[in-house]
Amino acid sequence: MYEIQKNEEERHPTIRVVGRFAWLASAVLAIFLVVATTSLPGGEITKLQEEVPVTEDEETTNAKESFHANSYGTGHSQITKFTWPATDPVRVSAFWLQYFPTTPWLVGNESWVDDDCAIYGKVFVGNMSDSAFQLHAVSATRRPDGGVAVKDIEVQFSQAASASIRTGSWPAPSLEFNAALYTEDLDYYAKRFACGDFEILLVTWPLALNDTIKAYSLFVHLPNSLIVIELVSLNPPKELTVKAEWPLSRAYDLPPQRHIAGDTFRGMPTLSIFRVSYPTTRLSEIEQFYIKILDASKQYYQCTHTSCISALKFEYDLQTRLVEVHYVQHDKTTPLIQHIENAWNFAHQNTIHNISAGFDQWMDAHYGHRLGQSKDALRTYMLKADAINATYTIFADYSTVSSSWTTFLYMLTPTGTAIQLVGNLTYAYWPQGMRLFHTCYYLGGQPFLDRSTVEQDGINSTRDFRDHPNWNYLGKSLQSDADQVDSCLEGHSEPVPFL
Repeated sequence: MYEIQKNEEERHPTIRVVGRFAWLASAVLAIFLVVATTSLPGGEITKLQEEVPVTEDEETTNAKESFHANSYGTGHSQITKFTWPATDPVRVSAFWLQYFPTTPWLVGNESWVDDDCAIYGKVFVGNMSDSAFQLHAVSATRRPDGGVAVKDIEVQFSQAASASIRTGSWPAPSLEFNAALYTEDLDYYAKRFACGDFEILLVTWPLALNDTIKAYSLFVHLPNSLIVIELVSLNPPKELTVKAEWPLSRAYDLPPQRHIAGDTFRGMPTLSIFRVSYPTTRLSEIEQFYIKILDASKQYYQCTHTSCISALKFEYDLQTRLVEVHYVQHDKTTPLIQHIENAWNFAHQNTIHNISAGFDQWMDAHYGHRLGQSKDALRTYMLKADAINATYTIFADYSTVSSSWTTFLYMLTPTGTAIQLVGNLTYAYWPQGMRLFHTCYYLGGQPFLDRSTVEQDGINSTRDFRDHPNWNYLGKSLQSDADQVDSCLEGHSEPVPFL
């Protein structure tokens, strides 16, 4: 069991980026301060800021919302990101930036954000200015691992995922832990992956809405990590061999409404998120959890004699940006998945103290769900979770650019993964001991005495991270390495294995 250290406010010294990108990390100059990093003096508590709604056009063209700088709690309810714990997030971001049409956001040690207490690999799928979906990898070792080392799980998971792809084995439970993105051209991405010496697996399956329509899934895994990306298309690839035909649907309908046919970004066919997926050995339990606590509805449920898929959705989400949530059970006793679920739940039990204190590294295995403009949106989830003794923690955050507060609620599921719910919560419902979300603190956040001091902090309120000339030097440098992949793709150079 992980022993809780006595002084949870003591911070680690600067963490250096590991691996072949370490020399670049020293060039990273950073991003914005989200909160003050010292204890705050007393002051009068002020009322929660009124939220200012935005139109659809304003939201889709305003990059500030994606950077947590616009009014919190505005816009539409939608799933906006998928996050993996990682021992080397910079390597993960390099993979995303070089092989996919992405834009860097936070990459490396971003000292303005958290005093170098974490390493990030965060990118946008597409352009950062269109409220695009985000892919995140995080190493926040200031937080406990609950007795379950991230590296150990990465090794076990990667061995299984790599073996499934290499041998063409399907179904493959490890490959179900993924973000699924729609494309019109699987052949293009297969060639691009070949330039990095990545192995791939092609599987075909029917749509749930119309099972006479066949779709194709191309799986790629970043070795020595938890990262699996599933690229999906209705267009049959011309130069690839299907390794398995699967009778269960992996999407209700395609292409997703957000997808723009024929569009490209950075010279690559655009990708559009439509699903996040998890393997499980507790399908019935997780399904009921979603329906009873999260107000999800079952979009479809399908089974073979050994496998079942539960496809869930949130009716109140913006339908043009709907992201399905799938849980897939290939065998009730799959050893690896059962081991991971047990390990993550064990870690949470060792680290969560109460609803305002506790955050372990495995809680970064989550997707982010913004709940829109609804007042006290989180209150309903808190009451439902309390009714069945579900575990969650909640933290506050403040945008000094828009002068608005929000709350992050991390709901732990029966499978050990988490869901980050971002929304409004009236001050009267804040738990005792509410902390400001911060990766430098062992218990997940920074203690503070009152909100007025945070709101009036002049240092934070006048700094916009994009004004810094080198705010994402490392991310842009890694993105430029895609030129080598492009050269291979055009036949001007030989494939170079991605390390």
